[in-house]
Amino acid sequence: MKNHIPVSLLILFAAACGTPDIRNAGYDFLKNDKTIHPDSLQSTLSLACETWQRCPWKDSYKDRYFLEYVLPPRIASEPVEYYWREDIPDKLAIERSDSDRMLTVAAKINRKITINTDPSAWKNPTMGYSATISGRFGKCDDRAILAAMAMRSMGIPAAFEFVPNWGSNNNGHSFCSVILPDDSVAVFQDVNDNGDNALLSQKAPKIYRRMYSLQMNTPLYKYRKTEELPSLFQDFRIMDVTACHRIGKQQVGIAVPETIGNKITYLSVFHPHGWIPVAYTENRGKNTLFENVGDGSNMNGFESAKGENIGNGIVYLPSVYTDKGVIPCGRPVIVSDEGQRLLAASEEQETVRLTRKYPRLIRVIRFADSMVDGIFECANRPDFSDAVPVFQIADTPLSRMQSVELQTKKAYRYLRYRKPRGLFSIGELQAKDSSGRNLSGETIAPEILMSEASLPNVFDGDPLTYFELPGGLDLWVGLDFGKPVPISRIGFCPRNDDNEISPGDEYELFYWKDRWISLGRQTASDCTLEYTNVPKGALLWLRDLTRGREERPFTYENGIQIWW
Repeated sequence: MKNHIPVSLLILFAAACGTPDIRNAGYDFLKNDKTIHPDSLQSTLSLACETWQRCPWKDSYKDRYFLEYVLPPRIASEPVEYYWREDIPDKLAIERSDSDRMLTVAAKINRKITINTDPSAWKNPTMGYSATISGRFGKCDDRAILAAMAMRSMGIPAAFEFVPNWGSNNNGHSFCSVILPDDSVAVFQDVNDNGDNALLSQKAPKIYRRMYSLQMNTPLYKYRKTEELPSLFQDFRIMDVTACHRIGKQQVGIAVPETIGNKITYLSVFHPHGWIPVAYTENRGKNTLFENVGDGSNMNGFESAKGENIGNGIVYLPSVYTDKGVIPCGRPVIVSDEGQRLLAASEEQETVRLTRKYPRLIRVIRFADSMVDGIFECANRPDFSDAVPVFQIADTPLSRMQSVELQTKKAYRYLRYRKPRGLFSIGELQAKDSSGRNLSGETIAPEILMSEASLPNVFDGDPLTYFELPGGLDLWVGLDFGKPVPISRIGFCPRNDDNEISPGDEYELFYWKDRWISLGRQTASDCTLEYTNVPKGALLWLRDLTRGREERPFTYENGIQIWW
């Protein structure tokens, strides 16, 4: 028996199943995949046809929806395993009735996709069906693929969709979309989604769908033999579906210089490793036009990314691509729901004072908020019956180590941080003598907390480790110094992202003018960096050369870092 079925045989097979001719659908999985066993392929295609014929929503769809979003045995770039179509309904124990609407069934299926999408799995290879279904652990790609498989196994047209890179942080995202008969989508990215067009957590510049057929009506395919293409756009099976999603989007015009001979122009977004092309169009010179460019707002008209001093919109770099990588062909442009604003470094300079290299996002602010109303107490009795309050956190603290000078001159043996109620969370606790030296002591806490494995994190000197419990009454943690000692200062740090300026770390500030140009290196002596030679109006980027990986560009406006 041959290793794969000829395309002609598949056409006859599809016709026998009552499905349309697929010769023009761009299907070449038979031609390119020599590992396909004919019996496995025939079984999965036959089951797809049988399932589709039983679906009450079948008649609402044109044939092409079945061919693209139900029939294909592969969803994205996962290893091919053909038995998922027959295995999933039993494995996930999906219950449905004949009266269920399609999105009702889809929501039931989605609730069964309980994949732990841990960020640590982000760089792992895409898993196949068996690994994902058995391990229940992976990245968002793995969940999206499994969800699409599960939808298709029940005859629901579904696809793998993705944001190649957010416009507000350094990662991308993927999810499963159910394709409705009018080409709108129902998004399923989390286990509790019900098909509503879910709010995206960050700013989406573009959203693409992984198709099974080749997308030949694009500039990418047209110039594939003459143009150098970025890795993302070497996949001719992706389709721009940004218009299908209820996010803010704009039409962006770029005047490409006549000296640029490339046939394709891109809009690229920032990444610490280099600008990443996320949108493409054909080069039309001064009339080059990009359609449906994300402006950073969600379907309610609000900014997607939440945090302190987050700029309105997304910064894009007009660019072309060569064997040397991304080449700029225009100034950075901010695209927002208010319009477009070009960024240009002025000849005039200003002094900037920098406190972070990455925006303080809402989740980090919430960590800091959790310490509000926390009380620091000193005592000489182990039961703290003689406790003296020495400081209470009244407002949201900074997301870094901070210290408070104590007014008392009395010596104390015990120091503790106590939270009367609610979430108990702390990253670091210190006590210092009059010379600024850390006072060492034995960790103390209520007996119920002493067995907690993360309790030592409070005193390990690492700002990224922390101790946290969901909540309770009068939880506390502290130090026993062994004898009464004078305490001059207490230091504390909320759970945080370690993106504040860290004393002792070496930093380098850059500004953009056709390339990143250095404004010099500094070793931080405190929690602020000052640069006196910064061009006004420039796009800036601060790098920590000592450690860390989270960095975002910013502008300096009215004395504040505005993040993009």
